[in-house]
Amino acid sequence: MKRIYFIIIFLINSNYICVAQSEVNIWYFGQKAGLDFNSGNPTPLLDGELDTFEGCSTISDFNGNLLFYSDGITVWNRNHLVMPNGIGLSGNSSSTQSALIVPKPNDNNIYYIFTVDADGGSNGLQYSEVNMSLDSGLGDITANKNIVLHTPVTEKITAVESLNGNEFWVVSHKWQSSEFIAYKVSDMGVNTTPVISNTGPYIGNSGLTESRGQIKISPDGTKLAVVRVSGSYEAQLFDFNAASGVVSNPVTLINFEPDQQNVYGVEFSNNSNLLYVSIYNNGIYQFNLQAGSNTDIINSMLMVSAQPSEYAGLQLASDGKIYVAKFQGFYIDVIENPNILGAGCNYQFQSLYLNGRISRFGLPPFIQSYFAAFITVNNNCFGAPTNFTINSSENIDSITWDFGDTNTSNLENPTHIYNAPGNYTVTATVTSGTITTTNSKDITIHEVPIANTPQNLNQCDDENNQDSIADFDLTEQYTSILLGQSPNLNQVSFHLTQADADTNSNPLSTSYSNIENPQTIYVRVENTYSSDCYDTTSFEIMVQETPSLQMETNWVICANEALTISADAGYDAYLWSTGETTRSISVNEAGNYSVTVGNQYGNLICDTSLNITVTASNIATINDIEVVDWTLNDNMISVSVEGSGDYEYSIDGFAYQDNPVFLNLSIDDYTVYVRDKNGCGVVTREIYLLHYPRFFTPNGDRENERWQIINSQKEPNNRLSIYDRYGKLITTINPNDSGWDGTYNGRLMPSTDYWFVLERQNGKVYTGHFSLVR
Repeated sequence: MKRIYFIIIFLINSNYICVAQSEVNIWYFGQKAGLDFNSGNPTPLLDGELDTFEGCSTISDFNGNLLFYSDGITVWNRNHLVMPNGIGLSGNSSSTQSALIVPKPNDNNIYYIFTVDADGGSNGLQYSEVNMSLDSGLGDITANKNIVLHTPVTEKITAVESLNGNEFWVVSHKWQSSEFIAYKVSDMGVNTTPVISNTGPYIGNSGLTESRGQIKISPDGTKLAVVRVSGSYEAQLFDFNAASGVVSNPVTLINFEPDQQNVYGVEFSNNSNLLYVSIYNNGIYQFNLQAGSNTDIINSMLMVSAQPSEYAGLQLASDGKIYVAKFQGFYIDVIENPNILGAGCNYQFQSLYLNGRISRFGLPPFIQSYFAAFITVNNNCFGAPTNFTINSSENIDSITWDFGDTNTSNLENPTHIYNAPGNYTVTATVTSGTITTTNSKDITIHEVPIANTPQNLNQCDDENNQDSIADFDLTEQYTSILLGQSPNLNQVSFHLTQADADTNSNPLSTSYSNIENPQTIYVRVENTYSSDCYDTTSFEIMVQETPSLQMETNWVICANEALTISADAGYDAYLWSTGETTRSISVNEAGNYSVTVGNQYGNLICDTSLNITVTASNIATINDIEVVDWTLNDNMISVSVEGSGDYEYSIDGFAYQDNPVFLNLSIDDYTVYVRDKNGCGVVTREIYLLHYPRFFTPNGDRENERWQIINSQKEPNNRLSIYDRYGKLITTINPNDSGWDGTYNGRLMPSTDYWFVLERQNGKVYTGHFSLVR
């Protein structure tokens, strides 16, 4: 027997129940992410200002038009501007469920934003009042702002309609306590005296993070589920009394050891028969609440997600599906049929692309009873059967479907094929006993796109690794894949396998590096507004070899000569910066040049370029050679040159050095060589090192009889004069003479010191003295 719970509530509270599901149709969450469910399928929104790590909340009017949204700290109006007095609320964007919006019954203008602090913080549970009649209908936070209900509390808050009439229950849990607290919201406002239920474990033993994790009440108001991130990593199920607000009968579904698993999200199916729990970096688990005993429920635990991932918050939506936040993801997951037990729930991994926005931990919570009964639609692709279901929980005596195109059906779960794509209003009229209610839903039948097969995509290999791996810009294929179809109405994604393309799993980045060569890329083209409507195709990507030049990059040209520069051989094409297209070129002057070489692969040319520097050089000019002599073996030669070349020096023509100074030389004849390192020539100069005796002994023993400059004959133009100590000129010696014999005008000169002056042929003058010893 099915129970039509929404019909009972409709009789009690027609102001909310018959129109309430549209109030949950706009979501804002994560990093400026958003979804619009008003068309029946979620459409990504890009206009939100909310940027939250976890908690958020959104509310729309009964037609599904956005009213306002909040992260628990700031409130934005429908124009995405901060509401007057809309900053400084006492929630925390890092609180799991930092905010929850609840309307005041029988008042279309007043809403309450309930906020909870993070990690059992001192702000606790508070509420602020929004008056939508203020600020020209955009809403304003009234003076009733940050009204404290209890502090401290955990990061959990949920709400459901009361069975007693036009009222809501707002439920949280105290921090460092085992007590749930339930506050009633009626047309009198918020009753600040809670219903307290002391049940379940003490929360607050294991650190502040124990306060984290979601809490939810089932849409039919009979169950409450709660998870805790740390401490014991628990997921627990309780009974909830929607008439009294009492929580009771705890059942521990999951209990991991600390640091073993990270339980975070929880949500009920809209028929309240199944429960889903998310375990971060592990999976999504389903529990059958109709399995029988508590032990049977615990043992019904089944992983329904495909693989480990960053699973976070869970939230039921107006289309009857459960959406799964993925931390730092551009996609969120979808449980397509959460009322179906086991794999039939149809978990879709990375099913909903957020159009570049980012999901984090949280999704906006709502009053759970808003999801108790509505029309669900599966497969809205043109040309295929569309399936319709009325989600209700009471016995259906009769039902009439109107598909919005003049066609009808009396089946409880009919299928229908539309004759044309477009927008349709589907109506289901349900009779149960003496009560008849009508539900309607606007749907869109979408066209199925065509995935046209593009040309294969070639890319040149990166010349720095030559590993047949390259970066491909897959967006280059968009035009030929869509072939005139609107890129706004159709999304293109790329995959490694046909299976991934069919399930829209593991999409590739459009900037993609291949993992084999060649490689097949599979393409999925899906309707932007319906992921079920898609087509696939494929193409190949191939990396072609890029040339790698090994030629010398630094060349030298000698003065008054031409230089031939040659590139590596074996390429299809050459292009020099001079405009020449030959392998070699001849240049006559220094400068910067470049060459590009390439190989052609069909329409693709893979090429590479190299910059070449030509430097001018020439033979050296010796300006001067400085010598320091007058010793037997401690003499020096220093060479000074000019020129544009790079020079090296030698005094034997074999051993060259960069230093133009030669030390520790003995008395000898030398030839100085200056050579251009770039091969532009060698210049030479002969050098003679001189020395003189410090004494001589003209005593007739035929040894050391005369005094003369050693090596004097090498410089025949030298002039040597000898003086006594009084400065009298004694004699002048010719460089080729045998030397002075110690006489003056035939008379022996006395033993003493004598001075000399040497005027060398290079213009330098040297003076010194020596001794005559007899």
